[in-house]
Amino acid sequence: VQARLTVKQNLRIFGGLYGVKNVDRHIDTLAELLGITGLLNTLFWTLSSGQKTRVNLAKALLNKPKIILLSLTVKFISDSLIFGGTIGMCISFASSR
Repeated sequence: VQARLTVKQNLRIFGGLYGVKNVDRHIDTLAELLGITGLLNTLFWTLSSGQKTRVNLAKALLNKPKIILLSLTVKFISDSLIFGGTIGMCISFASSR
């Protein structure tokens, strides 16, 4: 099912499962932080591996978890995402409760 939906539809579904309030606002914030705003209306199955990784990171951060385990060996996360401060901003987003 995930592949047949857009990125935003996927994130809304997971936001609903996680019980996230104001899910569209959280999606928009995370999309901006992760550079996926332009992908929100794109079908998930058409994304590149790197784009899917960013969407999955947004999904993981959607419910603002207390703990996030990230493997920096994920080959599809670019250096600019890691060293440009985006990961830090996402962690700050997740920790704002």
